Amino acid sequence: GEICEGCGQKIRDRWLLKVGDTPWHEECLTCCVCRAPLTHSCYWRNSKLYCKHDYDRIFGVKCSRCGERLLPQELVMRAATHVFHLACFVCTACCSPLQKGDQFILRGTQIFCRADFEKELYLLQQANSPRGKNLNEPTICFQGVSSPS
Repeated sequence: GEICEGCGQKIRDRWLLKVGDTPWHEECLTCCVCRAPLTHSCYWRNSKLYCKHDYDRIFGVKCSRCGERLLPQELVMRAATHVFHLACFVCTACCSPLQKGDQFILRGTQIFCRADFEKELYLLQQANSPRGKNLNEPTICFQGVSSPS
């Protein structure tokens, strides 16, 4: 007899389900978050089972600006390790959308068009020192469009 991965009990039922190579009672095969039965499909991560909704919500790629989930079929913009919805890929200062090939500066998760970054840099240098002060070097990027995965 097979031992159920979910409850550790012997499977005596007529049916058993397998996830990978591990056997489960049909009633033990539930999402670890919402407890929904996983009758058609499931996601397995860190020895836990998830329904599609909870797996995507917890482990899905999220936009660096709005924090919402990026769908696998969506086109996105990438900057260094950050990923953005196309509509969220805008200058932090002037809110102008940045397009593929536009030059921009990334500071943390904030994106600046080059003109606004140069204005900010000039104002900061004027305020901080008569000689000007070196600020942390930003990442200057050119960006393309891709999918989130």
